[in-house]
Amino acid sequence: MAKASDDAGKAGGAERQDKFYKPTMKDVAEAAGVSTTTVSHVMNGIRFVSSEVTAKVKGVVKALNFKTNPIARNLRSGESRMIGFVVSNLGHYFYVNIARGIDKIINPPGLPDGAYFFSRKQGCRNQKY
Repeated sequence: MAKASDDAGKAGGAERQDKFYKPTMKDVAEAAGVSTTTVSHVMNGIRFVSSEVTAKVKGVVKALNFKTNPIARNLRSGESRMIGFVVSNLGHYFYVNIARGIDKIINPPGLPDGAYFFSRKQGCRNQKY
């Protein structure tokens, strides 16, 4: 029974009132009256789109509080833009110094922190070492 109500809620698109609902590019396209390709072009700035359509799409993006999904982008592009660094003990000073060097190069000052470190004991953490 819960399945039927979930499917009915998804049919409402951007009008859904669920506080956890995240609007999709399709929702933005439908609300703006354009194609998803046009929304993509506006969001990524990869092709010319008239200023009128750009303004309309950006207004809908703001109204729906649409945020791009980096995971979906990675799946679509086939690139994760991630670096794997696997060590036996991240607590050892030798590996910590390597991790610091990697972090310094891939996370220049002023940009959001993108380094995630994993430990079997501690799970995932996004912290400075």
